[in-house]
Amino acid sequence: MEKVDTAILKTKAIIYGAVALGCFENVFNFKGYKRFYLYSNENIDDYLSFTSFDNKDTALSVTASGDQVFSLISQGIKKIDTFDINGLTEYYVLGLKRAMIIKYNYQEFLDISYKIFDYNYSSNENVSLEELTSILTDLLSFMDKKERYYWQNIISYNYKLQSMENTNYNLFDIIGIFFGNFNFPVTRSSYLKTEEDYNRLRSNIINAELTYQNTHVLDLPTKLNSKYDLILFSNVLDYCDDKLGYCWLYKDIEPFFKEMESLLRENGVFFMHYLFGKQCVNVSSLPIFTSSLVEENDLKDYEILNIKDCNDKMLLKRG
Repeated sequence: MEKVDTAILKTKAIIYGAVALGCFENVFNFKGYKRFYLYSNENIDDYLSFTSFDNKDTALSVTASGDQVFSLISQGIKKIDTFDINGLTEYYVLGLKRAMIIKYNYQEFLDISYKIFDYNYSSNENVSLEELTSILTDLLSFMDKKERYYWQNIISYNYKLQSMENTNYNLFDIIGIFFGNFNFPVTRSSYLKTEEDYNRLRSNIINAELTYQNTHVLDLPTKLNSKYDLILFSNVLDYCDDKLGYCWLYKDIEPFFKEMESLLRENGVFFMHYLFGKQCVNVSSLPIFTSSLVEENDLKDYEILNIKDCNDKMLLKRG
């Protein structure tokens, strides 16, 4: 069975569970084909400001919601290899979200995003199954063949099942994850801050080369043979307990860090780990990244950036 067919079957199962059984899938399990983040809750614009994009054109980035990827394209990065442990991110980011950017101008993109993604937005309750189906169908012609095939199947299945069950769930409340409200990514993703930033993304995205691998972050060194100006990991290291065990230590991941650092070009930047607020001090694997350790031995060669307007931090290594 082709991967796209597997993705379709898994997505249909998620939709059926919510619509027919009233059972929404767990939002914190991303391995396989799972619900995906619709937008990032990181301050991407701030941590990207710590590097210059002059003479930089290649990147490796987690796929995630696509906000890291599209922010890089807006800044002029031409080739981005993306990866994610969640196989559905490919169809959302390289399919639907990319199509939205190609089709819509800045205000249209914001209006549609508020309407179909932001569950705190007052008019969201009025988006009917018919209207959402029409919006998504209109995006199909802006997708590449594989992503179009996936979304054709999902749009049709969702419409038929919800019509039969007489329900009006928002599809993206079923297969997507979105915390807070849409104002957050608008102000903190580099490609959405201004109309000029978005127009630059639209101009660049047609010729941007994007690849995708469905893989665990720790398996990347065996799958890559390129060097990069930028590497963006978001907070994927939070999800390494399955391979490293709970409360793993720096020594457990140091060989992996060294392998990834070897993939940096001269003057490259490795955005290694985004730490969220109070989680910086004691959540799962995160204690290895506290500032006290940086002052000692393990991470003395790394920087910890203080992210603007919040208590978040970013662990960074420069090539």
